[in-house]
Amino acid sequence: MDRNLLSLDLNTLKEMYEHEAEALNASLLQGVAWSSLLEQRKTVTNLSIALQAKRTGSNPPPNHPAEHSTRDDRNNP
Repeated sequence: MDRNLLSLDLNTLKEMYEHEAEALNASLLQGVAWSSLLEQRKTVTNLSIALQAKRTGSNPPPNHPAEHSTRDDRNNP
């Protein structure tokens, strides 16, 4: 996620998210292929993550959770 998004205020993030989500929805309704909207989908996702982080007062994890093991294998031989 773009860390610059976290520096924006909540209302700005909401407006940006709504605008991008509406644009993505319009593209999909016009029949644009899902695969060709990758960058637009990433933008909407990143805005959603930043918006949620602002609302909860937490920072999103730096990497995708699947990239890190939460399993503790020390107790399993």
